[in-house]
Amino acid sequence: MRGKSITLKFRRTAAAAVAVVIAFSFGVSAEAGFENFIPSYEYSGFSDVPSGEWYYEYVREVTELGIIEGRTPDKFAPDANLRLSEAVKLAACLHSLYATGELPDPSVSTGTGAENDSESDYGEVLWYSPYVVYAIGNGILDEPYDDFEAYATRLEFAHIFANALPPEALAQTSDVPDGTIPDVPADSEYAADIYALYRAGILDGVDDYGHYVPGRTIVRREVAAVVARMANPALRIEVALTPVPTDEELVAAETAKLAAILTALRADSGLTPYEIVPVLNEIAQFKASDMAETNELSKYSPNFGATKNLLPEFGIDGELNQQIGFKNSAREMADAWLANDSNKALMLFPDGYYGSVGFGAARGADGVIFFTVVYFRGEITAPEE
Repeated sequence: MRGKSITLKFRRTAAAAVAVVIAFSFGVSAEAGFENFIPSYEYSGFSDVPSGEWYYEYVREVTELGIIEGRTPDKFAPDANLRLSEAVKLAACLHSLYATGELPDPSVSTGTGAENDSESDYGEVLWYSPYVVYAIGNGILDEPYDDFEAYATRLEFAHIFANALPPEALAQTSDVPDGTIPDVPADSEYAADIYALYRAGILDGVDDYGHYVPGRTIVRREVAAVVARMANPALRIEVALTPVPTDEELVAAETAKLAAILTALRADSGLTPYEIVPVLNEIAQFKASDMAETNELSKYSPNFGATKNLLPEFGIDGELNQQIGFKNSAREMADAWLANDSNKALMLFPDGYYGSVGFGAARGADGVIFFTVVYFRGEITAPEE
């Protein structure tokens, strides 16, 4: 294939632009395919990539292939954000290795005819310039970004990498229908790229529901996983998204988590487990829902006063105590109660004092969850018909 001369404008920042003319020859020296990804480097390990971390094997794979290097000989920097310039270089390397078995030639020329390139009217040639030219010449990028030193968003990253390999190298392995990624509508920008990478088992989101968080930056440990899966199909995963639960289901799950946390706390303290009674769950839920409706944490309700006033309606006669609070999760609520001596003492009441308990939770107007635990001592009878 003949050499291709491309003129582009690169910006170091939004305010400083330089024009670069780079002669780049796109040659083919091997048949395209995954067999071109050959480990050629010895992995000596990084002090910040422990062998037990989920991304260890991915870091090892991309290091042995020579596609990603450490930030220093001893540090990989797994939590560091990736810049657009780095994303383009990695995509160009993947594309070139797959197509030719060789990495892109990083040599550049300003092409100005000046005796000394450093004196060119076009200014300095940036380190990533040849990779940008390669990416545009091979359909990885449509046009240059304004600022290649900016951190890449997960949306930009997916768009770049979906074009780093040909469609046949991104064979579908998982069923991910359009519209099933919760935060990626099928008609949104670059949605086709994101769905293609999910279906190929390269991306799987940040949680069981498959949220992609397209506006967030992407860090090097995540990048290592993507690059490794693209280069080695054996590392690709089966993506099975769990349907996003309703808010009622989420709150119910947090209620169950709180019950499990406090029950385990009693067991760890050598106390008998709670006896959780459905009617007490109803009372606790009634109280939690009342606080969520008024969006106010209070022992006394403007609707029914003290929670013990509900006992006759539920056919109960005895002593009632309660524990209330609001947090974002059951874990946060339990930790907050444990930090308070009186709340901790209530949760760890002596065996035989309270006979049974109930749990409830409801989400308030500002998104927090109001939790209620009721502790009961007395007789529980069925309400009259």
